Amino acid sequence: MKRSNISRGALLIAGAAIIGSLLGCVTKESLVTREVASSGKDWVKNETTQEYRDVEGKRIKDKQVIYEKIKCVAKNGKTIKATTVEECIKLGGKIVDEVITEEQTIRNR
Repeated sequence: MKRSNISRGALLIAGAAIIGSLLGCVTKESLVTREVASSGKDWVKNETTQEYRDVEGKRIKDKQVIYEKIKCVAKNGKTIKATTVEECIKLGGKIVDEVITEEQTIRNR
């Protein structure tokens, strides 16, 4: 074989290896985020869900729920029925803000 044919073949093989390795490493990533908020008279609930695929292709779902409850309490610990913060303070109560956070990760193969 001629020297020019060998160098062309080597160059062709090296170029194919480089392009193949680049295409093999490229992965498509997507992140889907859903947020749902609901509220009532004295509570608020926020739920956030994120879904994505890791490097191995496994689907991962992260879920976070934040539940916040607000109530008006008198000095002796009894609940006061007040509709606003100002009304609660005028009645001699204090605002108790309770926050519960729950996190969950689910991995699917």
